[in-house]
Amino acid sequence: MKTLALLAALALPILAQAADYSGTWSLDKAKSANLPPYYAQVQSHTLTNTQDAQTLKVAIAIQREGAAPDSVTFDYRLDGTPTQGRAMVRTPQGMQEVPTTMVTRMDAGGQVHIAVTRETPGAAPVTSTEDWSLSADGQTLTVHLVRGPQASDLVFRRL
Repeated sequence: MKTLALLAALALPILAQAADYSGTWSLDKAKSANLPPYYAQVQSHTLTNTQDAQTLKVAIAIQREGAAPDSVTFDYRLDGTPTQGRAMVRTPQGMQEVPTTMVTRMDAGGQVHIAVTRETPGAAPVTSTEDWSLSADGQTLTVHLVRGPQASDLVFRRL
């Protein structure tokens, strides 16, 4: 019994360590599933992440065929505190900057859960969700993305 208690005590610090999402990640379209039609034109999708105990900062760069790169950076608070900001969205009228609220938390298993609500003019607010998880070796990041009826799994490889 004492041995079991000792093993459990030694395992707790390992389990309590936050998952490390920092680094540069490249989308593997072949391993990803149910990508939105937009991705047919995407040549590369890169995430450059920095992380500390409170914040995950994500710089996104997307290169599409025949277009200037799309770049945006988000700062996510990992404690569930809402973050207000503005984000670019595609609309029938072209790209528009809209008010955005992000709520992010990291669970005990190291998964990151993000809810993003965008307030598009003339329409009801739209919320999308992302669930981030790392492979056991930390070299693969999977983002389960749900936007309306579209659910996708984006698989990124650590560079």
